[in-house]
Amino acid sequence: EFQKIIADYSKESLFTCAGHNRPMLFAFLERFTNVLGLPNLTIPSNVCSIPRILAYKDTFGFTPLEDVSKKTKSILLWGYNPTYTRGKIAIMINKAIKSGSKLVVIDPLETPHVDKVHKWLPVRSGTDLVLALGMINIIIQEGWYDLDFINRHIIGFDKLVENVKDYNLDMVADITDLSCEAIWETARLFAQENLSVIAVSNALE
Repeated sequence: EFQKIIADYSKESLFTCAGHNRPMLFAFLERFTNVLGLPNLTIPSNVCSIPRILAYKDTFGFTPLEDVSKKTKSILLWGYNPTYTRGKIAIMINKAIKSGSKLVVIDPLETPHVDKVHKWLPVRSGTDLVLALGMINIIIQEGWYDLDFINRHIIGFDKLVENVKDYNLDMVADITDLSCEAIWETARLFAQENLSVIAVSNALE
């Protein structure tokens, strides 16, 4: 049947794709496409991890990873459910919580991590960026940032201040379906607790 499709419509008419983290399947597909001489073999990285990696490199120059330990004071788990996707990170988070770390889950879904949270923000789907910009504005307005670090390492901070100034607390709360208190407290917790971590995954892309 495949040979008939190729004969009728060319090799470019067939497309194969392997899902995330399925190396055995990808190996079979790779062999299959080689045998048939197909040019179209891909994995979903272009709509999965690659956008995040490129954004990290443009922002930081490298790809940072979650550095969660028993010393971590606060963890923002944003659109990320490592209990189902990265068990090792979930174990590290649970150990940090037992050592006193405060967990904030920002997710419209009530994931297993919600049972252990200091605060759960069930943000309205699709409004995460508004929430992030609103939290940045709070941190700037309250002066909860390291000006010396910014002067030495950050380019364009003045433009950031200008771009987020309209994301006031009331507007952000209305758009995201969250309370003003929850947004303000989450921004404060992340900004003022030393050794804070934001852990994100593909959901934000």
